[in-house]
Amino acid sequence: MARLNIIEISIDRITDYSSYPGWVECSFYDMNNVKHTFTEKIPVVTTLDLTPEDSFPQKSIIPCKVVKKRKDGDGKKIYTATLYPYGIEYNDETVMFDFLESQVSKWKKPPATG
Repeated sequence: MARLNIIEISIDRITDYSSYPGWVECSFYDMNNVKHTFTEKIPVVTTLDLTPEDSFPQKSIIPCKVVKKRKDGDGKKIYTATLYPYGIEYNDETVMFDFLESQVSKWKKPPATG
């Protein structure tokens, strides 16, 4: 079974708290330092019970699917990835993003508690 990849995101603000679950605006940066934003249900991007009274931004992670790996002219590893298979809908309709290797991590299952 393939291991899941993740990228770090910022939960920037609550956009709708009038329904359950609430909605948040999130963002992340690609390898060119371009900011991409998307709106998603709170439980999709965090296990925290966020409210309008919380301070923002909040850090979180989301899964990504790496579809291509390559090196640029300087030998840096570049990963082309999509978050689309996980139901994330982007505000600018872009579905493929280039990340530096350092921006993409393998998901590590948290240790069992209790």
